[in-house]
Amino acid sequence: MGHGGFSRGYGSMIQMVLSRKFAVIVLTNKSGETMRKSLNTAMELGLGLKDEEPQKPAAVAPATGSEMNQYVGTYSHAPQTWEVTVKDGKPYMKFDGKDYPLTKTAERKFTFGEQNEIVFVPGKSGKIEFLFTELYGAKKIK
Repeated sequence: MGHGGFSRGYGSMIQMVLSRKFAVIVLTNKSGETMRKSLNTAMELGLGLKDEEPQKPAAVAPATGSEMNQYVGTYSHAPQTWEVTVKDGKPYMKFDGKDYPLTKTAERKFTFGEQNEIVFVPGKSGKIEFLFTELYGAKKIK
């Protein structure tokens, strides 16, 4: 069981395993950061979980020009915004005042920055209308 959140100036994650009476709470003083990797490591160490061989991700073809163009726009979950642009034929995410290259990991799924994952979701029309992060859903406004 868990919950997390972030906004300008902070981030937090709480993860609990009630049957083991174990919890990890991670607090940060960085905008939009939840330190998911640190949380997972603390959970693994605290619960004595066995190390497994990491699965190698399947190769994913980079986003095509027409695919990238459908994601371009500004997405909002007030007061937070995410702006997707294309520069030199590559997709970028403007988040918290910084531009990050987007790396495609699956269909409509990308990563940026330090393991931030986003998924683009179509609306009823079939066009991309939403962006989802680990914590927020944002509507395309431009």
